[in-house]
This record gives sequence, structure tokens and C-alpha cells, in this order.
Amino acid sequence: MKNSIKIDKEFRALIPPLRPGELAILAANIVADGIRDPLVIWKETGTLLDGHNRHDIAKQNDFSVGFEFNTVEVSLPSRTAAIEWIIRNQVGRRNLSESQRAMCAARLADIEHGGDRSSGKIAGCSQAEAAALFNVAERTVRSAKAVLATGSAALIRAVDADEIAVSAAAEIATLPKGDQEDVLKKGKAGISAANKEIKRKKAKGRKAKRAKQKADAVAKNHPLAGESFRLFVGDIAKAGKQIADDSIDAIITDPPYGEEHLPVYEKLATLASRVLVNGGHCLVMVGQANLPATIAALCSCKGLTYQWMLAYLTPGQSTQVFGRKVKSNWKPIIWLVKGKNTWEHVEDSISSDKNDKRFHEWGQSVGGVAQIIERFTVVKSTVLDPFVGGGSTAVAALQLDRLFVGIDIDEASIQETAKRIEESR
Repeated sequence: MKNSIKIDKEFRALIPPLRPGELAILAANIVADGIRDPLVIWKETGTLLDGHNRHDIAKQNDFSVGFEFNTVEVSLPSRTAAIEWIIRNQVGRRNLSESQRAMCAARLADIEHGGDRSSGKIAGCSQAEAAALFNVAERTVRSAKAVLATGSAALIRAVDADEIAVSAAAEIATLPKGDQEDVLKKGKAGISAANKEIKRKKAKGRKAKRAKQKADAVAKNHPLAGESFRLFVGDIAKAGKQIADDSIDAIITDPPYGEEHLPVYEKLATLASRVLVNGGHCLVMVGQANLPATIAALCSCKGLTYQWMLAYLTPGQSTQVFGRKVKSNWKPIIWLVKGKNTWEHVEDSISSDKNDKRFHEWGQSVGGVAQIIERFTVVKSTVLDPFVGGGSTAVAALQLDRLFVGIDIDEASIQETAKRIEESR
């Protein structure tokens, strides 16, 4: 058996290497006690699948002379099946770092199964399934796939050996291959400096993008045809038809909270998925009592993605929720995005000044809403509030040099909002 075991370099490269200390401990144990665990061989070809380190140590210590390895055989239909077996066999290894597990998951998800799936020997694996199998976040697996896609042996080897985190390697992977190798030669200090520079350039690019968005907002202004605001009376579904597709940069609104109003949130999601620009934000103040059902309703439309929950703090303004025996000093803001979120990092809490009930029983403060507007829009962006109420969002938007579109089913609320807008100018 010692001479018939075949070593495949590609198979060997699929296995994250042991750290020097771990390898030394394994070698000492083998010298003292021999190889206790059997090597696993691919039956059809005689190729080693598991036990490469044990095999190497035995060869280095001349154990192969007159020594028969203890082996077990595994029958597999193809090379693809063998590769998947090797990767899946790494799941139980406790010594693997997060980056090494991500690389295993990325390789597993990238396997082309072809006709092997019908044999029953290949299970197949999506990216999400591979991430769950190796207990890493799917975004970390995406970083590992970006590293593998470079084809840079030096970069891949560095991550496999846990010399560099996969997140840092994914940043370096954006550099030309020659630059990647130069960075790796500089060690940890060079890698850290390179990552900082890459992030600085990305931040600069995002700022340039924000500036272009501002210029585009000034140039288009198509939902208002040159006006700074427009108000519509009617149900959100019917009145919303008067707003053009892909014409709103952000929806900022505070709908009614009761369980009986849940269908309204589905209508809001339908409207948002149509009128928001790609990358546009939908920020919805909601109550806590029916939060799971509310989020489900808001996420009911394809293309509108839940991004985060923000805290809208109302210090000194406790609301007693008798049915739940709670004094609430905050409310959630559900943040959804149409398409991919390309916005800057934002703080996820907002501290409001005193709510303004002079114009509507559910009225919010202009200052509190203004913070949301400033955080999620640029000057000349178009803001929509489909539940305009007393008009706090309208006043805040126009004071901040944004354009505004408002809808409310109550004509008196629209009239009050129009009056407030005129008085605030």
C-alpha cells in the first residue's frame, strides 16, 4: 500500500495547512505512537483524500520503509465528487479560522457538478448552504470567492495558511496582480497600509457619487415639473398613481400603527418599489405592538429589501401602552432600500425634540424628521411622505432645500400642510 498511494497536488491544496506548532505536535505524536487514524483513499484511483499531513510526516521520518499505512477506501464516481468529499471533510476540523472556513465554503459553492448529481454521490451546495455548513456569514464567503477569482496563488495561499484575513485579502484582490504580490511581501504592516489606502479611495469614490446624485436631482426634478412641492389628496394606492416611476429619492413617513392598518403597509411597499429610484430609501416609523407583522408587510414586494431598524428616541415623552404594560420612550424606524444600498454608513439612532401635536394628533417634530432627511438624502433630492398628516416632513424637507411630495387621505390634513408650508417660508 505504501507505494500505491497517489498524491494529487490539487487535492492537497484544498486542505488548509496546519500551523507550524500544530504540525510539530502531530509529528511528535506520530513518532511516539505511530499513525493511529487510517488514511482515506479514493478507491477508484488510489489517490489520497484525507491524511496528507500524516502521510508527509511518515515519509519524512522514513516510516515508509517496511511500513504499511492503515487505510480505508471511499468509492466516488468522479474527480468532482472527490473534490467535494475533501472539502466537506474539513467541516469537523476545530482548528480552522473563520477565513479558512470561508475559503472552504467558497470552494464548495463553486463546484460545477455537471452530470454527477444524478449519481447520488454529489449533494451539491449553494453559497448560502455552504456558508451555513462552515458556520460563516455569507458575505464572508463572497469575500473568499473574490480572492479565489483572482487566481493569485500567493494571495490564496496566504489566506489558506491564515496569514491574512479573507476580508483584507478581498480588498487586496481589487489591486493588479503585481501590486498584490508586492503588498504580500511587505507582511502584516504592508497589508494593513494597503487596506487603509483602498478604503480611503473607496470613500472618495462614494463622496463623488453623492455629488453626482445631487447634480442629477437638480437636473431632473421630474415629479414636480419645476415646483418645490406638490400635495395630493387620496388613498395611498390611488393618489400614488400620480407619481412617476423611479422619481422619488426617499420615502420618509409615519403611518397609523394599529393592527387594523397592516394592509396599508403592503400598499406602501408596493408604492415604494415602483416610485423609488434604484438605491432609494424607504424609512417608516412603526409601532412595536405588531412589529413582526409590520416588517413582513413592508418586505412583501420584490426589489424592496430590509436594511436595518433605527431607533427614534423621544426622551421625556413616555407613551403608556396599557395592553403591554410598557412606558415607551422610542419607536422603531424600519429602513428599506430599493435594489442595492450604496449609501454611507449612518448612525442608527435619532433623538427627537418634543413631538408637535398642534397640527395633527400623531404629529412628529420638525427637528426629529429633519435629522432623518439629512441622514438619508442630499440637497435637491425628492422626498415623499404618503401619510403627510400635519406636514412636519414637508416643512423639514423644504427648509433643508429638498423637494417634497405629500399624500394624505384626509383633505383637511393636506390643507393644513399647505398652510404650514406657506407660513414657514
